[in-house]
Amino acid sequence: MTKEQTKRVLNLYIKTLKDLGYEPVNYKKFPEFSDSEARGRIVLNYTLWMCEEASGMVEKDMEKVQRWLGFAQGVLWSYGIFAIDEMRKHNTSK
Repeated sequence: MTKEQTKRVLNLYIKTLKDLGYEPVNYKKFPEFSDSEARGRIVLNYTLWMCEEASGMVEKDMEKVQRWLGFAQGVLWSYGIFAIDEMRKHNTSK
């Protein structure tokens, strides 16, 4: 992926998560949670934070950005926000 494609994909994920009501939070240590809903909110808040951070690193460290993007895509898939085929299109469309 080019830097421009990477930024576009990260911005899509940032917008999607914000539209779903998540907030970027860098948890230094994940808080205790009692149910799967709380766990999901914590994980997706952190994923949003990662996407915002990665977006700011595109010009400096694409290797790290690609790792973070892959992690974020795994989370987004596991929580049913995007399907694998959708994310494949995100990665390859211009």
